[in-house]
Amino acid sequence: MSNIKYLILLIALSSCGFYLNVNGNNFEAFVNTVKTTAGNDAKDCGLVEIYASQLNANTCVANAFSQQIPFYAIYKLQGIDSSLATAIVSGTDHILYFIFFDSDPSGGGNMNNGKITTTECKNAKYLGKPNVPYSDLFSCN
Repeated sequence: MSNIKYLILLIALSSCGFYLNVNGNNFEAFVNTVKTTAGNDAKDCGLVEIYASQLNANTCVANAFSQQIPFYAIYKLQGIDSSLATAIVSGTDHILYFIFFDSDPSGGGNMNNGKITTTECKNAKYLGKPNVPYSDLFSCN
């Protein structure tokens, strides 16, 4: 197809409201952020799929946290119109972070429109129960 035909196709699609957003983050960028925050020698406590048991990952997180070993665990979550995930991460600085990923915070199914948010869990305290949802493993100030 010649360049003119591509240009006409692009104009036609854009006039119909079609666009492709490739400026945001995707799940791979989220995973890279998690691994970078944790560091090269961090313990991989696993990837928990939607509705799967969190016990193994939670137990790993609890053990690594109590031993002050860098670690990360990723938990995929059910979204309404996007893919969601949260990671619990601690690096060599022993600061606990929650890193959140939403593949399309504005909705509508845009590709590569994801947002990554990092929150520090100040004065993190492990609550002593690995058989709870990941969000109940720690208290933060």
